[in-house]
Amino acid sequence: MVGVLSDRSSVFDFKMFKLFTFVLNVTLSTFEIPRQLILIPLIVGSRLAMVPEWLLSAFEYDSWEMPRAKKKRPKLSTDFKFPTLRWNALKTWENAMQAGRESLRRVESQVRTEPGETPEMRAVIDKLIEEGLAYDKACDSQKSQAAFERALELRPKDPVVMISLSKELSDRVFDHEIFHNKPQARQLASRAADLASEAIELAPENAQCYIALAVANARLSMFSDARQKVELTHSIKGNLMKALEIEPESDYAYHVLARFEHTMAHIGGLMRYLIKTIYGAIEPATIERAEEYFRRAIEINPKRLIHGVELAKLLYETKRYDECKELLVPSIELEIEDINSVRTKKDGEALLKKLTNKLNRTPSRLSMSRTPSKHRLPRTSSSSHTPMSPLTPISRNNSKGSGLFD
Repeated sequence: MVGVLSDRSSVFDFKMFKLFTFVLNVTLSTFEIPRQLILIPLIVGSRLAMVPEWLLSAFEYDSWEMPRAKKKRPKLSTDFKFPTLRWNALKTWENAMQAGRESLRRVESQVRTEPGETPEMRAVIDKLIEEGLAYDKACDSQKSQAAFERALELRPKDPVVMISLSKELSDRVFDHEIFHNKPQARQLASRAADLASEAIELAPENAQCYIALAVANARLSMFSDARQKVELTHSIKGNLMKALEIEPESDYAYHVLARFEHTMAHIGGLMRYLIKTIYGAIEPATIERAEEYFRRAIEINPKRLIHGVELAKLLYETKRYDECKELLVPSIELEIEDINSVRTKKDGEALLKKLTNKLNRTPSRLSMSRTPSKHRLPRTSSSSHTPMSPLTPISRNNSKGSGLFD
């Protein structure tokens, strides 16, 4: 009856195709029936011309054309043509299953589990990692560090836990009580660098490991002697370039690289010559390249607060005040991600206040273009401030910022 109806009605043909496919998938998945047991009778039936088109099409994968069986069937009154059965259907199914197993294996390989790790222990570790990430987003680096420390004790060879703990240690360097305690700050930064280096050995294709090492070395350079600072500059630049080689669209790698270029560009020619003579050459850097990296980071992730504020600092130093304000105002209103965003937002608010005062004191272009009067007007209280000369150097912002190189 089904065969007769399927030859006469294309509407019935299509509805039965959908119904059979649904029932077949539910049956196979529920009772774990091997697909071969279903395919073998269909293959035999197709050779004897006893199987309708809609039943054959449920097992098709890769072709829409196939020589028909010896017994001719009446043509369906529809333009839609279901694919006919191919003998390599079993092979196609096996290839799909193999691809699924390989994808699952790749996902499982990212989680470094210890040989004796039980499911209960794994659940505890996952919960500690979740707590650490939540505390980091809540800007509580101390509690986040404690959670990742416990997770590392239970799983000491997990690169994800290592770089997460390295980040928290680097962030804590700028805590007020630690920053003014040079030995303790150096100890935290040194341990953060060691953890990131070990994570690179375990996961050499993870770009976040190289970024974590670059940030930790930047913190460490603040509490190191001159020779070690020169050595760390090469390490910072090399790790950031390696991270971008692995992950070209990493906005945070571009941000850290821009901060590095911005800081190194302030070293004058004479100082560079003295450093090269005594300690060896340091990495070349320019303000233009720093701006290029900042803009690239904003292009990749325009919703990250630290990108816009740090670029605004650079624009302020280069006396592009209007462009600085245009970028700074929306940037400080972006979402707070972690403690670095909090510190950077405070710097941005202070910079905006300073920028507003400067723009209010700067005379307009129209008044500057007028011919000065021969008679000197009496000075009023509103004109008591002398406008800043275009050649007057602007002192650098000494705030901590996001705490990478300040």
